Amino acid sequence: MKIELENLPSETKTLQQIIATLSVENDSLQSKNTTLALEKDSLQSENLWLREQLKLLKAKRFGRSSEKLNSQIERKRQ
Repeated sequence: MKIELENLPSETKTLQQIIATLSVENDSLQSKNTTLALEKDSLQSENLWLREQLKLLKAKRFGRSSEKLNSQIERKRQ
């Protein structure tokens, strides 16, 4: 809801309705913000995990020795 401060009504009842509407909108936006923050954290964790997997796969394919890779994998599991 966009409100022009210069054109606010002077009636108390109308102002109370505007405040109530803004309060509901604020609650909704805060909830959405929390949801988006959680989703962002989850996606960042998944991104990090996928990057680690990619590093390991590259090392396995292009690395000098698969024995080193196996030891890296074992260290990650612990």
